[in-house]
Amino acid sequence: MKEIARFKSFGKPVVYTEFGNQGTLSNDDPVKYRVAVWAAFMNEAAILFWHTGGRITQGRPGAKGNANAYLGPEDRKYFKIFQDFVKDVPVTLRPVFSGFRGEPGDDLVRYVLSDGRMTVLYLHHYGNHETKSQGTIYVWTGPGKFKITWIDPATGEVIKTEEVTSQGEACIFKSPEVTIDIAAKMVLMEEPK
Repeated sequence: MKEIARFKSFGKPVVYTEFGNQGTLSNDDPVKYRVAVWAAFMNEAAILFWHTGGRITQGRPGAKGNANAYLGPEDRKYFKIFQDFVKDVPVTLRPVFSGFRGEPGDDLVRYVLSDGRMTVLYLHHYGNHETKSQGTIYVWTGPGKFKITWIDPATGEVIKTEEVTSQGEACIFKSPEVTIDIAAKMVLMEEPK
């Protein structure tokens, strides 16, 4: 994702092409591909997979070159959930400051897009996908009261709904526990009087 930020500095759309795994890895990695699609979107970029129709390959030690991505039923389910989540997101959203990693055990990467009326969050537990992590989130939304709806990117199910009121220009709240990843939409309910 560091490369995406560098390329965005030229003021042009960024498309990451021929995305897949190295030949030392299997081409079947639905969770990695799910995380990559969400992270790219949250960085205002897109991914084009180097797709190998219907063939799963195994990694080979010492292999060089790319292993084309196998996009099977699980991947397509994840991509459909992603599309359903972002289909009504306005094009006015831009990356905003989302705070820092805080307390011990907070292994969350935070991605946030906002225009003050709608905010989209994506959190990825980069430490490992076996334990849970939770963190304090600081989102620069501007003043107001917001409704947050958290979903599981693996199932599309709503995990939690809550309301928060900004403190000055920022909303400060705890994320739900995250094993791999979680996403949320924050919608402005009422502006301060």
